[in-house]
Amino acid sequence: MVYNILFNRRTNRGGSVTALNTAALFLKNKNIQHKIYMPKNLQETEFLAKRLSGNGDTIIVAGGDGTIFNVINNCDSTISLGILPLGTGNDIAKMLGIPTNIKDAIDIILDGEKKAVDYALINKEVLSLSFISYGIATDIVVGMGDYKSNNKLNYFLTLLKRVFKFEAKKYTAIIDGKATTYLADFFSIHNCTYAGGGMYLCHHAVIDDGLLNFMVVEYKGKIRRVLNLISILTKTLHKQPNVTAVAVEKIKVVCDKDDLCCVDGELLEIKEMEVEVVTKGIEVFVRKEVTI
Repeated sequence: MVYNILFNRRTNRGGSVTALNTAALFLKNKNIQHKIYMPKNLQETEFLAKRLSGNGDTIIVAGGDGTIFNVINNCDSTISLGILPLGTGNDIAKMLGIPTNIKDAIDIILDGEKKAVDYALINKEVLSLSFISYGIATDIVVGMGDYKSNNKLNYFLTLLKRVFKFEAKKYTAIIDGKATTYLADFFSIHNCTYAGGGMYLCHHAVIDDGLLNFMVVEYKGKIRRVLNLISILTKTLHKQPNVTAVAVEKIKVVCDKDDLCCVDGELLEIKEMEVEVVTKGIEVFVRKEVTI
């Protein structure tokens, strides 16, 4: 078996090359056959994902959630996915218990086991392993584009600016034929508990339970918005009075004046979407469970 490593050279603004070199040396010392691909742009990443997914070898994504998104959305067949979490946001890896230590992450790929996980399918064509969101979370991603570095300080500064300046918007959720419209700060669908670079958002989301979790944070004033922010830090967002969370298999979303959403850290323009869960649709390498 050949382990094909797809490395996003833009991840962490180019700051992960050292980690990639560590991974390559580690595999070489273990005599593991591998190839490293460093696509120059998104188009080349998409091309390589399509080509490599057809030969039955393992694809190792060396990057963050956005890189995983671009790979799984361009594979021609079912793949076995290894993850080296080198991104700014590594929420999928965190949900799967994959450490950021590169040698430990490689050991999981070499000695772990495959786990079949769910994904969300948007409008029959876009795959999401992590989360889909409208509102303030998307606004923060847009704001981060103003900085040359995706470090924690810049993220915190962007978060503060957007918390006080963001204007809530109307979104409609249609579940089992029943439509409900919300004036919301945050409107999202989750397959993972974590989102936004490790923030504990959706308490009930499990990546392999055959369900997605719809979450909405209704706008109830700026003081409540700040309290919601604090509750994220204490992992109690789901307990707040303006938060609704519902487990679903399918959901339709209609946006009033917003067509920009964040899907696994990537910005897409989708004003109306139908989302359904695909149960155990992707295999990923995880730590082998110890049975006693």
